Amino acid sequence: MKKPLYAILDIIAGFYSPVFTAENDAHAIRMMLESVNPAHARDYVLFRLATYNSDNGEITPNEPRRIANAHEALKDIQS
Repeated sequence: MKKPLYAILDIIAGFYSPVFTAENDAHAIRMMLESVNPAHARDYVLFRLATYNSDNGEITPNEPRRIANAHEALKDIQS
């Protein structure tokens, strides 16, 4: 089964979180929002980095694609 691989960029610290899988972008956004401090939401950006095949262990890299900023995602949920 193929699933996207994601990581969260901490703009202030200047590094990405460990990678994680999610079912889709919406699921990854939810996971990001559950893991970051809302007071610093502007500092976090979610990226899709690759695809992971759990059947054979293969990771297929993509050009990193910006999915959402945590601050923007929180605003979308609250409106």
